[in-house]
Amino acid sequence: MSRRAVLCARLNSALHARRVTVRRRDLARVDATLGTLIRAGYDTEVVDRELVPLGPVLRSRLPWLRERGLMSADQDKEELVVFRARRL
Repeated sequence: MSRRAVLCARLNSALHARRVTVRRRDLARVDATLGTLIRAGYDTEVVDRELVPLGPVLRSRLPWLRERGLMSADQDKEELVVFRARRL
């Protein structure tokens, strides 16, 4: 099961007020996450985006991320994305 599928399954079990906000990093493929939430029955939108400096965990994994083409050699920030999802 993909991480997005796991996320949607957890949302379904955790959702009490019929609304939820999900934060994802730009490495998590925003379009794919939106699609997964929509297919799972959520009215979903991106409500905020912000570029922030890389934290200690991503900085420690930079060589691995760059080897796999997930981050460029000069990239030192990541985009945090906030989704609002409401169960239909």
